Amino acid sequence: MSTTRRLDVAKKRFSSADLRSLGEYLLEQEAVSNSETYNRGTTRFRLICGDGSEYESADLRYFQDGSEIDFKGAESVRFWYWTGHRDREITVSLRHGASSGAITVVGDDDSDDWVTSVSSKLSERLGALESSQPWFVQRAKLLWILLSCLFMLGFSLLFYTLFRVLVPDGELLSYIDGFEWQPLSLASWILIALFSGSAVSNWIVSAWPGIDLDTGPEHERSAKRRRGRIGVFYGSIVVPIVWLLIARLVG
Repeated sequence: MSTTRRLDVAKKRFSSADLRSLGEYLLEQEAVSNSETYNRGTTRFRLICGDGSEYESADLRYFQDGSEIDFKGAESVRFWYWTGHRDREITVSLRHGASSGAITVVGDDDSDDWVTSVSSKLSERLGALESSQPWFVQRAKLLWILLSCLFMLGFSLLFYTLFRVLVPDGELLSYIDGFEWQPLSLASWILIALFSGSAVSNWIVSAWPGIDLDTGPEHERSAKRRRGRIGVFYGSIVVPIVWLLIARLVG
């Protein structure tokens, strides 16, 4: 029989230094097991980069500053530690852009205390990491509803402004009343707003993945580039619409 503890890893950002820290902890466990000559430990580190290249070693050479992880970036990483008798094992598996990753600690019946201790220490390390998602991404449904409402208000303001320009003043109110309260037109209006809100919400959420391996050259970090575009979208579209709505209500 064996004891297994699985730590789900989600909403975490890992720098190359954070990954090295995890790897160094596994190497510490290897050093302890190597003091027991009858049950020596082994550790392996695998790095898969964004260009598809793959590296594996028994040390952290590919995770050091100025190494492959810095100039290629990590797409996924996998760390293993195991003893000769396979009575103790640790596995770390993380993929950039995934909703979650996992750390698994396994020990035999005589290693219950070791499993508990290692799981606790790894959990503490994970707890100290920076969150990869702001509050509005963690509440994606609320974000979708708010964006849909914003699109509906924005579309209404846009069409109202167009109507003011294209439709004579005497016919404006009757034209708008006839358009808004037709069931088919109103349903289409709501569906367009919901679809637009969903598309933009998904685009925003994808910029803050559950697992963010924040490595590699700055210009190749797609999540960071997308966050920059979201800032432009917010400043050039959302803020003006909100100000126009406020001005319209106050006026």
